[in-house]
Formats: sequence, C-alpha cells, structure tokens
Amino acid sequence: MDILESIVYSWAKHIKQFPVVQMNWKYSPCWEPNDERKAQELLSRTRERFLKEKGLALYGNSRFDQILKQGECDVVGMKLEGAENNVLFAEVAFHEAGLDYGNKNKPDWQVVTEKLLKNALYALCFFRSRMGELLFITPKVSAGKEKETEDCIDLLSGITRRYGFNYHFRLIANQSFQEEIVLPLKDNAEIIHDSEDVFFRALGLLEQGNRKEVI
Repeated sequence: MDILESIVYSWAKHIKQFPVVQMNWKYSPCWEPNDERKAQELLSRTRERFLKEKGLALYGNSRFDQILKQGECDVVGMKLEGAENNVLFAEVAFHEAGLDYGNKNKPDWQVVTEKLLKNALYALCFFRSRMGELLFITPKVSAGKEKETEDCIDLLSGITRRYGFNYHFRLIANQSFQEEIVLPLKDNAEIIHDSEDVFFRALGLLEQGNRKEVI
C-alpha cells in the first residue's frame, strides 16, 4: 500500500468528511458514459486552448474513448449535496527529490494537467457530477514547476467554468501539504483513533517509540 495514498484517503474521509472514499478507483469497460457529448466538447476545447496558449498537446493523439479507458485515480470520494454528487478526485505523487516524472517529452506540469482533466471527465461521465475538488497532491515540488503547474491549473479552471462546471482544481504541495493535510490529521488523531488505518497506526507506533519509561 502506498503510504501517501493512505494519508490522502484518511484526509478525504476524516478531514474533508466524504462518507464514501475509495483508493485506487478504476473505470469499468461495462460502464456507459453519461453526458458524453458534453465531455467530448470539453476535452476538445481544452486541448485547443492549451495548444494555442501553452504549446502543450494534451494526450498526444489519443482519442476520447482511449483517454477514458486509462480510467483510474488514486483516491476518490463522493457525497450528496442537494440533488448533485459532490466528488473529490485526488492524484498523488511522492518523489524524494521533488516532483519529477522523468518524461523528456512531456513536462511535469503537462502530466499534472492531463491527470486533472481526465478526472474531470470521469466526474462528469461516471459520477454525473459537475462540481467537486480535483486535486494533485505531492509533498514536494520545485518553485519553477509549481509556478508552471499553477498557471496550467488557472487556465484549466477558466475553461471548465466557461462551460458551466464547478470543478475546483488545485495543487497541494510543499507547505500547503503539511498545513492542510498532515497537521489536521495529527491534530485529530486522538478523536479518530482508527486502528485499521495505516496512517494512524504509524502515528501510534511513533508515539510509542518516543515515550520514555517512567520509573
């Protein structure tokens, strides 16, 4: 089990309060996509804008159906809010030296953008949701890559809003990773007290190791 996925799972369940959360969510080829025409239009317009404004050819020559069949996400949460599903899609990455997919033909900010857009398509096609948090989470990313990624997220957010979607795209990294994810989990550890959760079990072991014997 990936420890970062486990941390984000715990955060989505306990801190973000999504009652339904799954790690390693996967698309099934038995599913029929909903709002397919709208999703294809969103994909097409987003590709055009990113090629024109950023020089990035999102997904290369892959077709819409091929992109959907890549279907998986590290952590997915869902809860009902009114008549619509509110979703959380989180992709995670941990590289010791900082975010680096090592793809010479595709910058990391393009990889992140493709993951976020793909999850927007999943939210629309398989969860019938036009609202939610679509996140990329990594503990460490360089300042230059963070800036490029944030610029891409701003562009992606503007495109989706224009087409009537209320998706909140975000990069959570560096200090925000600690402040928004790790610290709230640690602060609530005693309340949650979930012995089956990998993150809280690890915290418990660390606390035991730090205790001094009282004579």
